[in-house]
Amino acid sequence: MRPAICLLLLVFSALGLAGDEKAVPPATGWKRLKLVSFKDFDDIVVKMDGKERKVFLIGLRPIRQAEANKERQEGIRKEVLAELEKAELFGKVAIEKGEKSGLSIDAFSHRKHGFKHGWDPQKYPWCAMGWGAYNFNLYFVHRKLSTYEENFGDSRYWKDLFAKVLQEKSKEK
Repeated sequence: MRPAICLLLLVFSALGLAGDEKAVPPATGWKRLKLVSFKDFDDIVVKMDGKERKVFLIGLRPIRQAEANKERQEGIRKEVLAELEKAELFGKVAIEKGEKSGLSIDAFSHRKHGFKHGWDPQKYPWCAMGWGAYNFNLYFVHRKLSTYEENFGDSRYWKDLFAKVLQEKSKEK
């Protein structure tokens, strides 16, 4: 096989463009986010590409549905907001649902973030995204600040990623 074709196949494979949808997602598509407001996991406003957008976090059940106790709901909202405000946020649109975008929100290890540990996907399931990113969606499920909700359409990648992290979480018990 020609060297140029081999190199092209290697690049496509590394970017997840050659076959298996389980491959690590391409590094492209990440957008810098500015958090405008957070009320719940399905009621967030961010500024992305210079425009305000209504978004929800994929894989997360809204707090009001996951937690019955109103005081606990408010505590979770404050905790989530504090975590998001500590970090320079980046988002990747996983699905569009009407007027809202379903996001995966990350903080990269080489940027401002509030995590008190280094990026280590072997030790911390919320580092599972690759690219040196701490994933808040997975972090909030793992911390039991929400429960899992399959709200990311037919994306095999997101289903497999959440299934893996939830399986690892259940082994910890």
